[in-house]
Amino acid sequence: MSDGVNKESFVHAPTGVPTATLEYSFSPRWDRRPWLRLVAVVCVMAATVVALRPAKMYRVEMACDAITGTVRETIYWPLGMKTGPRVTKLSPLEQQLLTRKISWTPTWQHMTSRNGNAFGQTVSLECSMAPPIVILQAGLGDYAASCSDGELRAFVNTLQNGSESEQRSVIGTAVEKVLAIYSSGVAQ
Repeated sequence: MSDGVNKESFVHAPTGVPTATLEYSFSPRWDRRPWLRLVAVVCVMAATVVALRPAKMYRVEMACDAITGTVRETIYWPLGMKTGPRVTKLSPLEQQLLTRKISWTPTWQHMTSRNGNAFGQTVSLECSMAPPIVILQAGLGDYAASCSDGELRAFVNTLQNGSESEQRSVIGTAVEKVLAIYSSGVAQ
């Protein structure tokens, strides 16, 4: 033995008697019970899931252009990284404005925020008041197609520079026009 034990101090068996060498080594429970290793791994994984489930891992913010109704989203990740903003729903009104070369300045207003965990589940939701243009969302394409360039310029100018009551009034007029289009059966 190389661990400093004196070999002569051991009592030897008489000649002809078979001897057996006993080696004592520590055997952890993991080796004696292999199923215990599986239980430990499952417990660690379960603890990780429980710990990460409520943790906010990302935030998705949706904003709406108060002039055209176009919707965009921005995703915020840990460590200050972000993805976007990217347009998720291009408004037919914006398409008409671009086609007719009518300029406007987008006014982005926060609509919703959704916080998600590492598993993609929603942890919390936040909502704001939608801009008045959202009321007209379904009929924006038909409204924009039925308006002349001058009418669209006046509409956009009121939404950009008008008071809240003027904006609501012009949206109400646009809704009435869309309803008249739908009732006459001329919708595109």
